[in-house]
Amino acid sequence: HADGYGRADGVGAVLLKPLAAAERDGDPILAVIRGSAVNHGGAATSLTAPNPKAQAALIVEAHTRAGVDPRTIGMIECHGTGTPLGDPVELQGLRLAFDSLYRARGLTPPARPHCGLGSIKSNIGHAETAAGVAGLIKVVLGLRERALYRSLHADQPSELLELDGSPFYLLDRSRAWPAP
Repeated sequence: HADGYGRADGVGAVLLKPLAAAERDGDPILAVIRGSAVNHGGAATSLTAPNPKAQAALIVEAHTRAGVDPRTIGMIECHGTGTPLGDPVELQGLRLAFDSLYRARGLTPPARPHCGLGSIKSNIGHAETAAGVAGLIKVVLGLRERALYRSLHADQPSELLELDGSPFYLLDRSRAWPAP
């Protein structure tokens, strides 16, 4: 219901290695990061104030670098703090980004949602500086197991989340993650 978040303690680690080196060394490859990007919203009311346009620009840049067709994105691990400000702004940024990604490819967004939104914070709490790596580990596990894991309490979404007409749905239950 987006009424705040519960803090959690956490630590996580992943080994990142260039793909060619991992293949050469015979390492088990659990996932490949095909594109990344970094930015910040700049001047705002505070250092951590969410900015949907900056978030959209970041998502578009990362997806463009990766060369990923937006129709093949089956899941996004969101920041998803459960706050009345952060979650709607994050969703607005995702909508802006995917609108731009579809337009750039001359595509019309699908009539039915195809991309599940989840956040591990609903399952373990907000691990602050370890939150990002916790979400990454969740997604890698989901890829390996071909499973989209549910977010707790997503069965009663906030009325502030505007999902209608978007490519997104909330992961209110676990389900199979079909290969694109």
